Amino acid sequence: MGLNPVETLKAERDRFVAFAFAAADLLLEVDGQGIVKFGTGALGGLKEKGSLVGKPFSALIAESDRGYVAELLEGLVSEERLVPARIKLDGAAGRPLYALMGACRLPGTKHSYVSLTMSARFQASAGDAQDENGLLDKNGFINAAQRMLGYGGSTGVDQKLTLLVVDGLATLRHRKDEPSIDRFLNELSSYLRGISVGGEAAGKLSGDSFGVVHAPNIDGAAMERRIQEMIDKDVGSDAGVGVKSFSMGLEAEGLNDDDATRALVYAVRRFAAGEHDSFNIASLASGAQSILQETLPRVKQLRDTIEKRTFDIVFQPIIDMNANKVHHFEALSRLVGMATPGEMIAFAEDIGMVFDFDLAVVQKVLENLNDQARSGWYPMVAVNVSARSLESNLFIDGLSRVTQPFGERSRQVMFEITETANITNFKRANQVIQRLRNSGHKVCLDDVGAGGTSFESLYGLKVDFAKIDGKCVRNAAEDDRHLNILKSIVSVCQDLKIDIVAEQIEVDEQARLMTQLGIRFGQGYLYGRPIQDYRSHYGTPSGPVSRVRRQGATQTWG
Repeated sequence: MGLNPVETLKAERDRFVAFAFAAADLLLEVDGQGIVKFGTGALGGLKEKGSLVGKPFSALIAESDRGYVAELLEGLVSEERLVPARIKLDGAAGRPLYALMGACRLPGTKHSYVSLTMSARFQASAGDAQDENGLLDKNGFINAAQRMLGYGGSTGVDQKLTLLVVDGLATLRHRKDEPSIDRFLNELSSYLRGISVGGEAAGKLSGDSFGVVHAPNIDGAAMERRIQEMIDKDVGSDAGVGVKSFSMGLEAEGLNDDDATRALVYAVRRFAAGEHDSFNIASLASGAQSILQETLPRVKQLRDTIEKRTFDIVFQPIIDMNANKVHHFEALSRLVGMATPGEMIAFAEDIGMVFDFDLAVVQKVLENLNDQARSGWYPMVAVNVSARSLESNLFIDGLSRVTQPFGERSRQVMFEITETANITNFKRANQVIQRLRNSGHKVCLDDVGAGGTSFESLYGLKVDFAKIDGKCVRNAAEDDRHLNILKSIVSVCQDLKIDIVAEQIEVDEQARLMTQLGIRFGQGYLYGRPIQDYRSHYGTPSGPVSRVRRQGATQTWG
């Protein structure tokens, strides 16, 4: 027997109530003046006790977030819902409680229907670096922008990134009273957070510049007008402070969404690093556009280089100086039409594409080793891998996919870790290195003795080889101070049972000094330049190495 109309309505009501409480701990109806008209459910740990009905909704909110929450509710459009945003509630213990706030507004009313959800996950993830007004710092914003834009690109949700300069703000504190500046900054921060995606994609990039990731329907001109109104109200229309914005989206011809996101974030990083110092209130758009226009074709060129593999591999021998024989080779990439790949590699690291390039080089080297094996030659080859690649799970997974089809050939590949100054988590990096070593790969630290590779790297990373920076090698032959530094490095490596390679050896005197110091392996023009056809020059059908004849002429490294 079916339900009568009253029972059907009751069942519908109960169903929607159940749905609501499945997603929230507290449900509130807030009128146009911000007063709670109805409430049901409960949240533990709040400073505000007892019934909430008749009290200001703002009484639940931590003081630092009251302006932000007001912006969220004021921005509600009838029949649309607020994308859930993390907010801070006023906790009983004097510490904020983090909750996820959702809201909607029904047609014909100014009342907001608010849901609040508590979770231990929100508390644990609340450690993002923020200023006193809740804006992310520079690095936090760059990370958030990459995360938000990447998510939008992968899901088809359009988002824009806007840079703002409030011209004169950085010096205004010297001319105006603190309360007026603080009031403006609080309002500005609340507004930017309120329009940002999820309330977590707004940041302060410098003393007078800001960034926000937001929905595409938010107009840059309207944003400028709103902020200018705040300036005029809080610090005065005669303060000489103005605002200018520049918005960027993922629309980039010839780039996929991931690469377009990388280009945008790279442009923001350069902007935040201070390259906007020459931008004034009038030139922000042209300056930011210039950075972006310069970046987009470079990203496309890099992607084409990786996918079309328009680079060559050359090989330079590393010599066992005691036996005067080749021990292994270093694989070096050479880009078509480019004398050195250094600038491109640095750009790939900055843009977040270096692990794609590293994988492409590994695959090309493995294919070469396969060809050499068919003729009975099995050299060991070191491939350069950026330290930043070690921090990417995508690289580690990709490396397994690249090496697996080559079987035993992959064990002929050694890995030379570059740019170790970029390692932020030595424990994580060492775990990856040990995984490589346990898979049969030898690992070498590059540029030891240079400013970027310190004793911390030697002690924090368990490796098989350490390569002494060429400048350190040259200086040790000319200066006692540098010689003593090199002796210290050699002593540490010997204590840690790490074999040492000295690079950029160009004359016999340097080679003799290195062997006197106990360094076994050498690399440089004295022994051979990088070449493509390394088998015909060094290989023999019967073995992996051949004896090296030194060329006594001095060469200039480059």
